[in-house]
Amino acid sequence: RCGLEAMDGGGGGPEALAADAERTGATACLREALTRALEVRPADPLRFLRDHFRDAARPEPRSTALHLVRAAPRSRPAFRDNLYAAFRALAGAEEAVASAD
Repeated sequence: RCGLEAMDGGGGGPEALAADAERTGATACLREALTRALEVRPADPLRFLRDHFRDAARPEPRSTALHLVRAAPRSRPAFRDNLYAAFRALAGAEEAVASAD
C-alpha cells in the first residue's frame, strides 16, 4: 500500500518533500509502479499507472486480477507472469473466504 495520503506536503522545500516521500513509503511505491510498467510495457502507460495506484490504495482481488490480465498484450512475455499473478490473487481471495467460514 502506498503512503501518499500520509505526506504533509507543507513547506520545507524539495528536500523536506523528498524526506517525507521516503518516510511514508511513497518513493518505494513509485519505484515499484515504474518497475512494473517497464516490465510490462503497457500500450497505455498512464492508464496502467492509474490502475496500479488505484489497486494499491484499495486492494480488491478481482480488480487486481483484471488489471494484471489487461496490462500486457498476449504477445509480450510479461503476459504469462501477469496471468499467473492474477490467478494467485484470485486464489488468495478464495482461501481467505474459505478460512473465514
